[in-house]
Amino acid sequence: MKYQKVTIFLLICSCMLASVPVVLCATQSTIYVAGDGTGKYNCDGKDDQVQINQALEYAAKNPGTKVYLKGRFTYDIRGSCLIGSNTELTGDSTAKLRLANRVGWTKAAGGTPVIGQRGGSVHDIKIHGFEIDGNEGAQSGPAGQDLYRLISFSGSNSAPVNNIYVYDMNLHDAKGEGFRVTNGKNIYYYHNIGSNLQHTCVMYSQVKGGEIRDNIARHCSCAADRLDSCQDITIKNEDISPYSGITTYTKDSRGYAVSDNGVQIGNVASSALTKNIVVKNCKIMSGVDGIHLDSLNDGSSISIDSNVIHDCGYENEKVSRNGGIAISRCGNGITIRKNTISGYYVAGINIDSAISGVHYVTVSNNNIINGKSGSAIKNDVPANVKIK
Repeated sequence: MKYQKVTIFLLICSCMLASVPVVLCATQSTIYVAGDGTGKYNCDGKDDQVQINQALEYAAKNPGTKVYLKGRFTYDIRGSCLIGSNTELTGDSTAKLRLANRVGWTKAAGGTPVIGQRGGSVHDIKIHGFEIDGNEGAQSGPAGQDLYRLISFSGSNSAPVNNIYVYDMNLHDAKGEGFRVTNGKNIYYYHNIGSNLQHTCVMYSQVKGGEIRDNIARHCSCAADRLDSCQDITIKNEDISPYSGITTYTKDSRGYAVSDNGVQIGNVASSALTKNIVVKNCKIMSGVDGIHLDSLNDGSSISIDSNVIHDCGYENEKVSRNGGIAISRCGNGITIRKNTISGYYVAGINIDSAISGVHYVTVSNNNIINGKSGSAIKNDVPANVKIK
């Protein structure tokens, strides 16, 4: 009887241990970077990428490590911070990565990033919680002469970067993109603030799967959100308008930085793979087009749904596509419905060209009102594009 009781007791203990979550047995390691001497890696406000990269190198060798930037402190960097797979880089909201004055990251450098990748096809990375200041006003050249990105990852067709999450970040003042991924899979960008980012706030190129959502974008130049040759991406709940603060970028007569598109999907040079894209519940203002759809093949399946697009098309770039929603080199598969388009110049919906053949665009239940000039729907290629 005694042995029977012991056996029952051991079985109960075994069941209890089996039910304990594995996370208790594999607690994530956190290492701290600080500017006040309290970190494992300590910075002095000069060339701080050295200590940050030491921390990130340790994390790369110890998968699952969290690197934490302590604030209140400005980490001054003159070289890229490189993050590897299975790493989380986070910090206090008062922790700031700041590009030093006149680092000389010129256009010839090909888009140097403040945060880039350690090695080839990186995966399972989280970046969140702190600020990156690109310090564009103190760089060496005028707009277009320096070129750098705040966060950038790049894979290949056979080995894409994957499972990348950037969220709760404040990204600002760079002569290039805020966040860019080329050849990626499952890429997520959400709850970020991007401003004075002089190409795009976020750009996905050849990305399959992911989201861009719930961000504030104050953009310059090309677009706030841009997708080139992407598949299975949702853009939603975005708050997009041109940047109006201090910048070296050219400003228009209204005091905004010159801006092209709020959202751009496709590009004449790289749109062949674009498929299954949804843009919904966004609030968009931009200088030329609120949303620009460019060179989309038949069957691309693009849904523009329930957005508020206002006061777009006022910039004179000598193009024929100004307006709320612009379609260039149109193909089949585009649906535009339940949008409110107001205060537009030239057209609420503007179709200026088509790929060869006859194509159909579905337009239904939109509220197109109070245009400043032009017409609600303008179709320059009625022989090639039919609206239904």
